[in-house]
Amino acid sequence: MVRAERWATVVYLAICLVLLVVWLSLPHDGPATDRSTMSEAEFRAGWRAMAGPDEGRTPVRVAGDDIYLLARQWTFAPDLVVAPNHRYRVHFLAEDVVHSAAIGGVELLLWPGKVETISLTTPGYGHLPLQCGEYCGLGHSRMSGSIEVAK
Repeated sequence: MVRAERWATVVYLAICLVLLVVWLSLPHDGPATDRSTMSEAEFRAGWRAMAGPDEGRTPVRVAGDDIYLLARQWTFAPDLVVAPNHRYRVHFLAEDVVHSAAIGGVELLLWPGKVETISLTTPGYGHLPLQCGEYCGLGHSRMSGSIEVAK
């Protein structure tokens, strides 16, 4: 009886290993991340062009396919107005301390000086929540960004 139980355990573990390998080899849906496509200098040039002369103090209507969001204590800048059902490349940069960006069902850890990029398809209407999920100081609980979806 003990020998049969050992074989059953070995077979069970072999099946689990095969299922894990198959699962890992399948494509998974969700936002794609790209951690190596842009330098901090390239990000800052794109951010300045998008944010305009007032450096994102007023909401910005996004014209292209790239969005640049700067995370700093305790805000994401600039506030955005985006097109509905459009696919964007969203580039994030933490300016001061470690932050995270929770947006569109994914959360990215943001290290100071390192650009993180995701692909994001906007919903058909409404507000797209953007929240910091990494404790970044006393104002962390209020750190959010504004992304409005409008035509």
